[in-house]
Parts: sequence; structure tokens; C-alpha cells
Amino acid sequence: MAKSLNDYPEIQDTEIRCRLISLVLPSREKEILCTSLLDSDVIPYEEFCELYHYRWNIEEAYKLFKVRAETEKFSGKTVLSVKQDFFAKIFIMNLCAVLSFPIEEKVKKESNEAKEKNIKKHTYKINRTSALSMTQSITIAIF
Repeated sequence: MAKSLNDYPEIQDTEIRCRLISLVLPSREKEILCTSLLDSDVIPYEEFCELYHYRWNIEEAYKLFKVRAETEKFSGKTVLSVKQDFFAKIFIMNLCAVLSFPIEEKVKKESNEAKEKNIKKHTYKINRTSALSMTQSITIAIF
């Protein structure tokens, strides 16, 4: 169920200062960014498009960590079970990264070669959600 501002009475009278930045993406789509970086002398408008692209990989990593690995889903209610679940998920994500690294390098190499020969336009990447799912399903068999 969606929440409204009325569900948060403690912040109703709080002033929140932010900076809105309108960007035009390479696809010619217009995007509005909201940031707490208020000082335009420190980070001028022109730098936000590049900063946004750096942030995208971090956002995707958080999504993989929180949503795909279900880091906030625990099998028990005790402190020990929560810790075990958390560290097991971190272990699975690290194992996935180790197992998928050689494949990812191969995919990048083949993708770049195809781009150079004008066979395709975009760079391919591995599907991290699928890789994580496969790693979870084979972990017991590995050990």
C-alpha cells in the first residue's frame, strides 16, 4: 500500500532543500535529477550527466544486493540467524563474482570485436541476476 505524507507526521513541517537539474540524455529524453548537492560552484550543472552515469552502476549493485539476493529476507528471528543469512548472501554474491569474471571478460572481448567489425551496435554484458540465481542453485553441489 502506498504511503502518503500524512503517514509521516514528524516530517510534515520539515524544510527539505534540494537542487533540481534538467538533463537531456543522448537519446534526447529529458530527465530531471533531484540532488542535495546545492552548491553549483562545487559541482556545476555540466558535470551532472557524467556523475549520473557513474552512479548508475552503484544503483544497479544495490538493486542486486538488496532485491535480487534478498539481503533483507531472513530465515530466522535471532541475531545469529540474521547474521548467518546476511553473511551467506555476501558469500554467494562473492562466489558469483568469482565464477562469472572469466565469462564476463570473454563476453566483453567478443562484444568489442563484433562492434569493431560493425556486426553489432551495443556491448553485451552478462545477466547478473541470472548468474546469481545459477550460483545459488549450484553452491551446495560445488561444496
